[in-house]
Amino acid sequence: MNKLAFSSMENHPDNDVNVAELQEKQPAEKVMAKPLINAKREARAQALYVLFNRYKESR
Repeated sequence: MNKLAFSSMENHPDNDVNVAELQEKQPAEKVMAKPLINAKREARAQALYVLFNRYKESR
């Protein structure tokens, strides 16, 4: 993943998850927020994995 893709992912409007706002919403809307949070976690893990592998290859 290149730097540009990573920065555009970081600045994506869907990444702004307001916890207080989620708690006020209906349970159905809370459930809808979970895939987004999971997707963010997955993307972060994938980015770390790529960076770590680049680090290992450079040594």
